[in-house]
Amino acid sequence: MLSKRGWRVLEADKIAKRLYAKGKPGRKAVLREFPQVLTKSGSIDRRLLGSLVFSDPKALKRLDAALNPLLLSELRRLKKGLKGRVLLDMATYFKAKASGLADAVVLVDAPLSLRLRRLMARGGGRPRAHALAQAGALRFGKSERSRADLLISNTGSAKAMLLRFERWLHSS
Repeated sequence: MLSKRGWRVLEADKIAKRLYAKGKPGRKAVLREFPQVLTKSGSIDRRLLGSLVFSDPKALKRLDAALNPLLLSELRRLKKGLKGRVLLDMATYFKAKASGLADAVVLVDAPLSLRLRRLMARGGGRPRAHALAQAGALRFGKSERSRADLLISNTGSAKAMLLRFERWLHSS
């Protein structure tokens, strides 16, 4: 949506996924912590990895410790090569200690029930308990809210959210 308006968008989740593809440095880190996610075809089972880390806070911390340094390094490298306006889409910006990667922080949040409904609508055979654990793990507290430059409640349409963001851009 923003890329159509001239923004360069760095999607942290997609970049992290590339970091643990075959031959990439994050692969060893993930498999060292979670060897059971390796499939017979040699790929990483993201659904299994998600169910492991979103159901166990300690497992999520292990994954973050293994991947976040690589992810932050890659995000810095990619950002250097971009010209123009850059948006970093990263739900774990504060948790990953990504300070300095963004000039401003826009926190987009929605009530847990709505996040759960959206996760379930994506499909993919995700069990409700897994979706609930994932939605709960990616919540924002008072600390994150107080450090954001803009807080957007994402309870409406994507268009309404974009309009709110654009109004903020033009006023700042």
